[in-house]
Amino acid sequence: MVLAKVEVGVKQGYLDVLGASVKQKIKEDLKLSGIESISCLDVFQIHSALSEKDLEFTARNLLMDPVIHSFSINKELHLKYSWQITVELHKNMDDTLGKMTLKGIKDLGLPVTPEDFVRTARKYVIQGKLVQTQVKEIAEKVLANNLIEHYEISKGK
Repeated sequence: MVLAKVEVGVKQGYLDVLGASVKQKIKEDLKLSGIESISCLDVFQIHSALSEKDLEFTARNLLMDPVIHSFSINKELHLKYSWQITVELHKNMDDTLGKMTLKGIKDLGLPVTPEDFVRTARKYVIQGKLVQTQVKEIAEKVLANNLIEHYEISKGK
């Protein structure tokens, strides 16, 4: 079984409504300034032996709206950022979206085995001037529900 990671996000030139909403919530709840923009990406960790062609077919026909979204397979969709926060369910939590994604892959007529599974996450790509303690506060107080989710922070490139 192979792990493939598909990232889906709003194309340049389109409004990332969720990202704008998260930015506003951070500004209101935490009184933090210095955030220029936030982009929200859906991350699909596909544990399967699907070929690169099948993964691309899945991304184009199941995981995104081709008018407003772009995707990447096994590489980061956004290469420039100040900070990234990735939020995902704890391993012992049921990932309903992941299960529905796997069902969708099967419904597309692609080969799925009983061992295959999909885990999902959301990645927040932040542009702006923040320090690590502020980013941790954003993750803990706005983005992640620590009872069922964990997060990972990475500093920009």
